[in-house]
Amino acid sequence: MIKFFFLAEFEYSNGDETERFDLGIFTSKSKAEEKINIIKNKPGFNNYDQSFFKIIKFGVNFDRNEVNKEKATLFSVWVEYPDEKNLFYYVIFDYFSSYQKAKAKVNFLKNHSRIGKKHPEKLKISKININDFSSWLGGFEKYSF
Repeated sequence: MIKFFFLAEFEYSNGDETERFDLGIFTSKSKAEEKINIIKNKPGFNNYDQSFFKIIKFGVNFDRNEVNKEKATLFSVWVEYPDEKNLFYYVIFDYFSSYQKAKAKVNFLKNHSRIGKKHPEKLKISKININDFSSWLGGFEKYSF
């Protein structure tokens, strides 16, 4: 059974690079909008208009239909790695309903993807807190390369 979630995200251009911040995963679009309204006036964020904030709807497959989204736990598979110029890239591959499914994705990436083969030790699994309004309470400072 697929359950849908909403990723609140902020993205801006920093010279030739694109900076992206995940602001949280929420069980409804209105909760994601609430998070954006909380953060949009913080330092750094307040230099940009509403168009730099995005809400992305995505689905996660759960084995059971009776899972309550409000109490669900998600796991993300991600990697952060440097390029030739020592600039770091952060990629989230997907979200999963169990640690076991996330681990299976990591093993698949290690054997079948260019990034996974090149940086197998950098593939990570994180537990995601749903509807977390306590993350990104401050702002950010833009930096130059």
